[in-house]
Amino acid sequence: MDIISTLGSTLFSALEAILENAAGAFLGSRFHELNGIRKEQKKPAQEAINRAFEEWIVAIFNNLQAQEYEESDLRQFFDSYKKDIEIFLNDPEVAEELLKPFFATTTEYRIDSHLLVLWKALKLRELPEEFDVASVSRAYLKRVKKAGIVTSELRELFLAQLAQEQTVKTALQWLERSAKQGLTQAQNLISEIKREREREYERLSLDELLIRAETDGEQVHYFIGLKYYQGKEVIKDIDIALKYFYQAAKQGVIDAPNRIVELEAEQDKQLPLTELFMKANKGEAQAQYLLGLRYYEDEDKDIYTALEWFEQAAEQDVVEAQDMISVIEKYYEQLPLQTLFTQAEIGDKQAQYLLGLKYYQGTEVQQNINLALEWLYKAAEQGEIKAHELIILINRKNITKNRNKITGCLMKP
Repeated sequence: MDIISTLGSTLFSALEAILENAAGAFLGSRFHELNGIRKEQKKPAQEAINRAFEEWIVAIFNNLQAQEYEESDLRQFFDSYKKDIEIFLNDPEVAEELLKPFFATTTEYRIDSHLLVLWKALKLRELPEEFDVASVSRAYLKRVKKAGIVTSELRELFLAQLAQEQTVKTALQWLERSAKQGLTQAQNLISEIKREREREYERLSLDELLIRAETDGEQVHYFIGLKYYQGKEVIKDIDIALKYFYQAAKQGVIDAPNRIVELEAEQDKQLPLTELFMKANKGEAQAQYLLGLRYYEDEDKDIYTALEWFEQAAEQDVVEAQDMISVIEKYYEQLPLQTLFTQAEIGDKQAQYLLGLKYYQGTEVQQNINLALEWLYKAAEQGEIKAHELIILINRKNITKNRNKITGCLMKP
């Protein structure tokens, strides 16, 4: 049976499109920076990869045919497994395995059961019991050799890619050694290479980045983490993003630690209140800030407790906590006088401080320094720094005032 006539032009064309796209994606990701690769080299390389994938499909077709599959069964198989084949061939490890003939340093190579392991790892549909992966693999290799797809020129091209990947890696290692010895020129070259790679990584798809991770490491891990963090091309997954950011941070990527802080904060936002309490009580600044936020944003808003947690976080230099303290201070300033009295009576230090300030300035109440000090002392006892500072100011003014009185009396005849 002929594969085209058996499957029909529509199904066969759909499979051909899948193979062509997979071949283009692989070539694009592996040969994106190969020095000296020319347009006339790229075309035969892509055609060869595409032919290799086609031979794999034909090997499957022949194997099923040997299992006495009827024409209708063959059509049904390829139609139902079309999506699985697409996912499979677009996986970097699968493509590497099928294209071993190109990357092999000799003409001796084999494909083992690793393909079946990869099929299962990708959680694709269960293959029929009679499907013999080993036989398909052997038949595929024979067909690739017989078809003469892998020419010496193409093998050299593929091996040149491997050599260049290793060369760039080795060059960076030597430059880093020189930079550690204080050679500024080496550090500048490292920065230039990394900047160029960053620009390149920003343009790559997730699949392409995952392929590069096998050889590049360092910055590429950061950009993979970024894809998972931002939910680009993949469902947002903070745990996976963190895994890649941790790898990048260990390898010295400057921005990775900041991303880790952001993601851990995002994780903490989802924590149950009891777990957040435990973290905050252990002195974790981010947890203290988030706990303050919970109290502030709660339906039964507890401004006083929120302020306490924000102050603890601010002491550990959490900028957002300081911003929230400013917001709360403005909130208190707008409260009616009677509400301030009520809050101050139940021990709200911010309300006590503001009442002390009002009595000191004579705002909304008649100026009364003694009442001002009474409320300020209560606030200061609870750690309100501004109350403590105002007490010192008032006492200094009183001392100066009394000294002037004494001096005036002594100077009288």
